[in-house]
Amino acid sequence: MRGGELQVKIADTGDEFDGIARLNYATFVEEIPQHQSNPDRALVDKFHQENTYFIAKDGAAIVGMLALRNQRPFSLDAKLPDLDAHVLPGESLCEIRLLAIEPSHRHSRVLRELFRALFAHCVAQGFDRALISGRLENIPLYTKLGFEPFAEPVGSEGARYQPMFMTRATANRQLRALPVRAAMEAAPVGARHCFLPGPVAMHPEVEAATRLPVYSHRSQRYASLLDETKERLRTLTHTQAVEVLMGTGTLANDVVAAHIAQLGSKGLIVSNGEFGERLLAHAQGFGIAHVAHQLPWGQAIDPDAIAQRLDDDRDIRWLWCVHCETSTGQVNPVKEIQAVCDARQVLTHWDGISALGVLPCDWGGVRMASAVSGKGLGALTGLALVFYNPALLQSQPTATTRPLPAYLDLRTYAKQQGQPYSGSSLLLEALASALRRPQAPRAATRALLGDWLEPRLQQLGLPQVVQGAARSPGVFTLALPKGVSSQALGDALLEAGLECSYASGYLLQRNWLQICLMGEASQAGLALLCEQLAQHLE
Repeated sequence: MRGGELQVKIADTGDEFDGIARLNYATFVEEIPQHQSNPDRALVDKFHQENTYFIAKDGAAIVGMLALRNQRPFSLDAKLPDLDAHVLPGESLCEIRLLAIEPSHRHSRVLRELFRALFAHCVAQGFDRALISGRLENIPLYTKLGFEPFAEPVGSEGARYQPMFMTRATANRQLRALPVRAAMEAAPVGARHCFLPGPVAMHPEVEAATRLPVYSHRSQRYASLLDETKERLRTLTHTQAVEVLMGTGTLANDVVAAHIAQLGSKGLIVSNGEFGERLLAHAQGFGIAHVAHQLPWGQAIDPDAIAQRLDDDRDIRWLWCVHCETSTGQVNPVKEIQAVCDARQVLTHWDGISALGVLPCDWGGVRMASAVSGKGLGALTGLALVFYNPALLQSQPTATTRPLPAYLDLRTYAKQQGQPYSGSSLLLEALASALRRPQAPRAATRALLGDWLEPRLQQLGLPQVVQGAARSPGVFTLALPKGVSSQALGDALLEAGLECSYASGYLLQRNWLQICLMGEASQAGLALLCEQLAQHLE
């Protein structure tokens, strides 16, 4: 190699494609007897039009190449009829082919740089698994690169290949030829892995909805889409009514608090985490008469204890509780609490912001519940959702009850078909797109990813604040060991392209770090996260 003049790039010129054909011929006709010879001494791959070619150039000469393709059928499909049995459902796949390096450059950095460029590209494109057919004599090389064999060898005598795959979960941790951090930093921001409770990584179909032309919230198109969206939301939660407001979960809970205030009665607010504490703050802000049932963070709520509180104080006529406590991942027993309250004619209100889209949400018996468009539903942040029972909403206001601020009054929305004020068509389009996606496959994928992640966190010595069935499948809150700073670790992960939740004051105060699976996630991303955690915890 002349003075380190190596350039690695994606081929895009006629001269480069000609050079690829010549190197392809030299490797797969003259060296490996895989194709017939021809007088042109050039071999154009049958998938040429679909290939992305990564080439290494020493000066003007192409000295190395490989091709990437993500369209089925792959070349391996013709050799392995059961190829799909060797991959996870829903994975984004690609196939690496035509690795060829001039003999004079096979002990140089050409191989490393080709795979470095390929890896960065795969990260940017969001592929979960890469397949490759490695020559039998080169299996040790591919294994070192992080590939794992699967199935039986394929091909003809003289050109035998071992099917192999690579995910970031199988990458060799000692490998430095493909530095994960460098690849992630080279990838665009959109390719980075998001494990936040919100905003969340969105499915490509949902992202596409955010790029539609903007239209008026007074149009028939907006009204029809709003009706469709509200119907899907009601079906998902088994509720009678829902209103969609421009705002966040805090606004949704302000709406709930405002309508609780109109009851003019005392209530019980149950708290076992940060967001239960915030319900108490909402009540204080609206001057609502209430008593608090406060538990240590991460401790499960005992429905029998709630029943005892209600029996001891018959003046309590309503209850407000968090369905899923985001701060710890604790899933509270709202079904059992609902039964306790129904037996005593106590009205219930749920903060369902981190529950909807992650947990089954049967809120048919509640007076009101709050949620948002982001988080578990997987759309853009920016829409506050308030579910309610119209008959219970109308009950008990007295002549002395103060009128609600217009923006918080659900009756105003109901009277004007849900759109009394300005709305964003793009936010609504994204939410509608997210709701059209089947919920069951999303839940199944989240469960599979959680089952994969949990034992690896245990191996790393990272205890969860809440464990077992009481923990949300979308939230892993980790109590870091002494001497490990959540802020320093979170900053390091973020620098490596892995966005976890750690910057909130309540997490920093407790030295906690959160991995959330509320939006789109992949096993490859989680494997990369575990690798980085292992490195920083050593």
